[in-house]
Amino acid sequence: MIEDRKRAHIMKSLLPESQFDIGTGLDLILPIHNALPEINYDSIDTKIKLFGKTFNYPIYISGMTGGFKGAQVINRDLASLASQYNIPLGIGSIRAMIEKPELKETYYVKDYDVFLIANIGGAQLLQYPLNQILDAFNELEADAIAVHLNPAQELIQKEGDLNWEGVLEKIAELSEEVNVVVKEVGSGISGTVAKRLSSTKVKYVDVAGAGGTSWTKIEYLRYPDMPTGFENWGLPTALAIIQSKPYIKVWASGGIRSGIDGAKALMLGAEAFGMAKPFLEAQTQGKLPQLMDTIIWQLKGVMFLTGSKDIEQLKKAPYIVLGWLKDYAP
Repeated sequence: MIEDRKRAHIMKSLLPESQFDIGTGLDLILPIHNALPEINYDSIDTKIKLFGKTFNYPIYISGMTGGFKGAQVINRDLASLASQYNIPLGIGSIRAMIEKPELKETYYVKDYDVFLIANIGGAQLLQYPLNQILDAFNELEADAIAVHLNPAQELIQKEGDLNWEGVLEKIAELSEEVNVVVKEVGSGISGTVAKRLSSTKVKYVDVAGAGGTSWTKIEYLRYPDMPTGFENWGLPTALAIIQSKPYIKVWASGGIRSGIDGAKALMLGAEAFGMAKPFLEAQTQGKLPQLMDTIIWQLKGVMFLTGSKDIEQLKKAPYIVLGWLKDYAP
């Protein structure tokens, strides 16, 4: 039952066992400290533009959930936060809503003033007519849609979708109709895939690399009898940014756990950075504003300590690449 699966995914994503054993690679990015920044911290400008709209911070809440009763509270809490801070909000796959329209209330948050990013799986683009997906998109009054690519997760799921022939063509068709972000779910988007997507009208790719929550591990937790071997499958987030940015505008997520991680992702070339697990944990603890204030303070701290008065300057700030990642850095 799809509601049970959605609920299980949320619960298991909070377990320590759901996390990658490998890192994001962002620890190998060393910003050059500026001991004479010559800027006023209080005048630092963190605003950015995405889809032609101005947001207060280069931060977004990655899509997590929907499709079961408990998801409604989570999504509305996250929508309230996103509205308060003027950042984009993603929601979980709307597949459940397409199959059961009565589940719309678990996703709907547009009574908040929020830029809403709906979500559908790449494999589902082959299963539902385009007009059915667009109807759900419009029902939610969404502003953009994320197409998530999760072949590794589907491989481990016993009910997984393993027919991916023609997904790129369907993505191209969808991108002709609405604003599209193509995202992974934790295994990363390579330069090869980014180049293929650049031939469409897709606006951004969210590389969602390895180093944070492993959705293959989550499926192994659901199906402990499945053959193992793919627990740490994927490209680390830093490497996925480096590979993808020459071809298409990049968002960064996947194991980003602080504003410092996010700032490093921006320095590597990302337009914005996203998180899921930290926001979910903070929601369960009633500490969403405290988390957001900490992320912003960390981001602005990196900007101050690199002498970056705005996000464009931060993206040009010097850094050193350490360890294995230096072999891939431009």
